[in-house]
Amino acid sequence: MFDLQEIKAKQQNLLQRKHIFDIEISSRCNKICSVCPRHTFTRKQTIMSTQIFNTLLQWLPAECHVMFAGFGEPLLNNEIFAYIRKIKSIKPQISISVYTNGKQLNNNTIKKLLDSGLDWIQLSISDEEGFVIAQRTLEFLSSTNQSDILRINVLYRDDDDFCHLQEKVSRFFPNAKILFHFKKIHNRGGALYDYDYREELKTCGTFFMDTFIDAEGNIQICSNDINGINKIANIQEMSFAELIEMKKKFLGNTQISPLCKKCSDEYRVLHFNEV
Repeated sequence: MFDLQEIKAKQQNLLQRKHIFDIEISSRCNKICSVCPRHTFTRKQTIMSTQIFNTLLQWLPAECHVMFAGFGEPLLNNEIFAYIRKIKSIKPQISISVYTNGKQLNNNTIKKLLDSGLDWIQLSISDEEGFVIAQRTLEFLSSTNQSDILRINVLYRDDDDFCHLQEKVSRFFPNAKILFHFKKIHNRGGALYDYDYREELKTCGTFFMDTFIDAEGNIQICSNDINGINKIANIQEMSFAELIEMKKKFLGNTQISPLCKKCSDEYRVLHFNEV
C-alpha cells in the first residue's frame, strides 16, 4: 500500500530537480529498429526549424539538461551544431547530450559536436551494427582523450538477452572505462505490443522530471506518445513556469494520460523510487 503523502513528497522533489528536456530536432529517421514503433508514426516527418528553436531557447529555464532525441535521429538536422553553440553561448549552465543511433557518426561529425560544446554522446545499441558503431566511436574518442563523454545504452528484451549482451559488451569493450547502461525494451505506451498495467502505483516519476518537446514545438504529455495524441500545448502558448504548475495538478497517485494503462516502461516507477 502506498502512502499518498509520501507519493506527493516524491513528486514535489522530482519537480524541484534540474529538469530534463527531450528535444526532437528531427522527427525523421534513417534506421528501422525493432525496438521503435516507426511503422505507426503519423506525425509530420520534419526537422525543427531555426524559428522554433530560437523560441525554444528563450523558453528553456537557465539551468536544465537538454537531450536531443525524440522519435527521430537528431543528427539528420544539419543545424544541430549551431543549436548547441547557441545554447552554450546564451544559457551556458544548460548541459547537452545527443541520443543517436550512430549511423551519422564519423570522426568529422564527432569533432564538430565536441567543438560546438556538446557534453555527452548517448549511443543507443539495439543490433550488431550498433556494436560496430560504438567500437568505432570509442576508438576515435580515445585517440582524443575524450572517451568519458560517451554513454552507451544497450537495449535488451529479457533476462537471457541481458546476460548475452553483458557478455558481448565485455568482449567488444574489454578495457573500456565508459558508462554502459542496460535498458529493458518496453512497449512505447502500447505502440509496440499490448500490455495492461495493473500495478498499484498509477503515477509516473518520469512525467515530473522530464518533458518531451517535438519538432514542431509541441509539449507532449509523454515521450511514449509517438503521435502526440495527448499533447499539452505549444511552447508559444505555455511558459515553462505554467507547465510546472500544470504538472502539479497531477500530484498524487493519479494516472497521467490514457497511455499509462498500456505502458510497460519500468522507468515510470524507477524514476519515482530513486527519489
